[in-house]
Amino acid sequence: MNEYAARVAPLVAEAFPEHANKIEVDGDGDLILRIDCPFATDGAGLYINTWNEQTEVSFHYGRAEYSDWDGTGADDHVREAMEVARDVLAERLVAISWYSRKGYAAAMLTTPEEATSELRRSQDDIARRFQQPIRAWIRRKLGWPSSGNLPARLGDDLYRGEVVVRSWRGSYDGTSESRA
Repeated sequence: MNEYAARVAPLVAEAFPEHANKIEVDGDGDLILRIDCPFATDGAGLYINTWNEQTEVSFHYGRAEYSDWDGTGADDHVREAMEVARDVLAERLVAISWYSRKGYAAAMLTTPEEATSELRRSQDDIARRFQQPIRAWIRRKLGWPSSGNLPARLGDDLYRGEVVVRSWRGSYDGTSESRA
């Protein structure tokens, strides 16, 4: 275990005594703790690890990094990271991820309220996207009548941007499209 990981390990064990026996050390001497998610989505778990003199907390694709940026030698940043990890477990924080047509784009940990608001906004944007201009263009190009619904698959093929929200117990899970 490297020097920084040795400094952080007792604080992680103190914050999560029921998981202290799961603390591992990787080949570089960094600490890794994985807490399995009770509502497993995409193989998600909560990870607490050290790397490059910082403590990282991650869940799904959301990640937060904490370090002693000011060089004070204090462990306040580690305690802050442990509070974030507890907030994920209590669903006071959730992971939100954005995907483009090409795949994963960005992610963060945020409050359930902010995440569900972003999810709703994304769903509204998708709905608006097909209500007028694209639908009209498709109808003209394909010669479809000006009334009636377009096949859902056609919409999926044209727009693949997606917002995904994941929470520890699944209470706030959702996606901006019908497929999770």
